[in-house]
Amino acid sequence: MMKCAAAFSFLSLAASSAAETVRSSGRKLAADAFIFSQHADGFAKLTNGFTQSDKEGFQCSTSEAYVSFVAGVGEETGYMQISTNKWHSGGYRIDCMDKGAHTGYKCAATCSPFPNPNFKDWTYLTFEARVSGSFDPLLCKPSIKLLRRWPMDSSQTLELVGDLVEGGSLIGNDWKIVVIPVENFATTAWPDVNGVKDIYFLNCAANSNPTYQVRRLKLTDIAPSITQVAVTPSPSAAPSAAYWSIWETAENSHTFESADTTCFEQLNRLGITTSNDNGLDFFTITPDSWVAGGLRLGCVGKDENYQCNRSCFPFDTTTPDWSGKLYLTMLAKVEGDMTDSCKPTITMTGGGWPRLTSTAIQLEDSYVNAGQLTSYEWRRVFIPLEDFKTSEWDLSSMYAIYFQTCGTGHSGAQPTYQIASLAVTNNVYDVVPIPDSAAPSVPTEAYWSVWENIEDSHALENANTTCFEQLERLSITTSTDNDGLDFFTITPDPWVSGGLRFGCVGKDEN
Repeated sequence: MMKCAAAFSFLSLAASSAAETVRSSGRKLAADAFIFSQHADGFAKLTNGFTQSDKEGFQCSTSEAYVSFVAGVGEETGYMQISTNKWHSGGYRIDCMDKGAHTGYKCAATCSPFPNPNFKDWTYLTFEARVSGSFDPLLCKPSIKLLRRWPMDSSQTLELVGDLVEGGSLIGNDWKIVVIPVENFATTAWPDVNGVKDIYFLNCAANSNPTYQVRRLKLTDIAPSITQVAVTPSPSAAPSAAYWSIWETAENSHTFESADTTCFEQLNRLGITTSNDNGLDFFTITPDSWVAGGLRLGCVGKDENYQCNRSCFPFDTTTPDWSGKLYLTMLAKVEGDMTDSCKPTITMTGGGWPRLTSTAIQLEDSYVNAGQLTSYEWRRVFIPLEDFKTSEWDLSSMYAIYFQTCGTGHSGAQPTYQIASLAVTNNVYDVVPIPDSAAPSVPTEAYWSVWENIEDSHALENANTTCFEQLERLSITTSTDNDGLDFFTITPDPWVSGGLRFGCVGKDEN
């Protein structure tokens, strides 16, 4: 029996007393559009009259490792569970899962009959949710954001507290209604909130993170009534009581007592410099093949009575103790010949004598905004201090922070680190990890997509005219992986290579 788009139940356009409206998409849309309302909505279904697809039944999530769909028991509605950790967030994917040359560039299996919807065709995103976990709600607030398919813009990150949530908080065993005005997601880069691919429920990049359970997710023009409890918004700057600046200005490069005594390790050998970028002070360290560079902490000089008379951070002659602090944060850039065996890395030393060394932390993935450092823009680094600790050292009696070399075995250029606003804090910063399927961030003015999705496989004017060289001889195919990333596959034979044509591939009689 042929299965068709009419079989969808999970994104039903429910009739309501509100009249149908025509919005920017040009479609007639009812007031309620359910995205996830039952267990079956968690898996891709056939559409457009297709009777089979390799992607039928694939999970409609950003990652199967962190997202699961739980069937309801009795009258209870099924729900989606997102188990975040310090590395990963997770959520629901609203996208076509199978489209390409093999489907005639029509969607064969989808997690929505309207993949990549324009959220602003509705007024509200609503759902029911509850949150559990051992995280500190003062430091980690359950949050949500949206991602667009292309370009990969991110929406505003919204904390699921206060007047968005029934009773003001999701924490607990009871299901709470969440009502979010769609316009709250809009940003300057993404004002229309169109082409939505993913709904992410976020981690806090800490050792303890929220576990979300979500059900009855829908877009609507009629918001349910909820009891609202206002909360004081989080401060935009870290409170002084929970924020300790290590290096904020060039004056922090030397001791409090004397500008002639540096706080940099290997200042002269590595030629460490300080500079300013549009009002932001920063320092630059390029390790050589043998020596790393960094910052000394605490006492760096004593008088004849062995009393400290020269001190770096905290600039009061004391030795810092970070065993009870939570995070190290900074703004950073990096350049150099990075490889799998050479990545920007930070370590610490301390613990008295003989000095102990912390765990080495590579500055990538969930430690860095967008997943990696670049040479062209400042990115937030946010590292739980717990990750530096070892079985031998709890970060008491700190001595120095080092930006590491890749050693003598690295034949390319060593990393050059540019560091600003280095601090220890107990406050959580908004660091968004790179999505599983996202490409590294690049400046739009210097990035021209040659092949990004399956539609790029053929001429703009005619889907029957391929852009692949040797398409039929080499049986070149296109597909989409579990994370929604389109790709093509080419297997050359012993005589012929395969590839992509550029520019004009056909002419008329003139």
